[in-house]
Amino acid sequence: MLILDNQYEVFFFEYFKKQGYSKQQMYQFVKHNKFNKKAYGIYTLKGQNPEPLSYIEAYERQCNKRVYVGALSALRLHGVSQNIPFNTRYQIYYNEQRINRWLLDQKDYIWTRNNLFNSSVGITKKNNLSLSSPERAILEAISLLPKQGDFEEVYHTLLLLPSLRPQLLMDLICECKSIKTKRLFLYMLKHVNFTWKSKLDLSKVDIGKGIRQLYPEGKLDPDYHLYVPEIHDEV
Repeated sequence: MLILDNQYEVFFFEYFKKQGYSKQQMYQFVKHNKFNKKAYGIYTLKGQNPEPLSYIEAYERQCNKRVYVGALSALRLHGVSQNIPFNTRYQIYYNEQRINRWLLDQKDYIWTRNNLFNSSVGITKKNNLSLSSPERAILEAISLLPKQGDFEEVYHTLLLLPSLRPQLLMDLICECKSIKTKRLFLYMLKHVNFTWKSKLDLSKVDIGKGIRQLYPEGKLDPDYHLYVPEIHDEV
């Protein structure tokens, strides 16, 4: 007897395979209108139109894939929405070598390989969906600059995060593999005055050597040796 977990709106073939069903049997289920076949190996219940994140949740849990929502998309899911530009595309991070081709082709997602951290520190769960904590998400958003995102928007998003956890943030900064990301974050940090800022031991942060010209028309910051837009406002 086919057992369906009612927490899912999307089913990958791997879900049915674990119950002993074959692709031929799934063909019969589709033929008799029990499921819609969304793509090869992807099914939805008849009459349902799942949200984009339902596919990501099912893909992670049913196929045992290390995927999660990150950057500004994660911050929006955490309720940090003011000043974050609305974008119907979700930033999805992955560690896998291969991702389902149909998912890769969908315009609902921006797929980004996780090259920023070695571990899963700062990845949390919300309604069974894996996503970055605010501490990890803001560093991810900064890491995408300047190719993806707007400097002012990301900076003003940082201003909406007065309750970051300093120990977790410190762990992430130290683990971060991107010198550019660390320098940009520390540059922005000079212009905010949250209580968690005083609890960070910035002497432990390796910011590398040399000048980084991220924004050719920017101004050279003497502390972190990178060309960046000037920041005028302070918290």
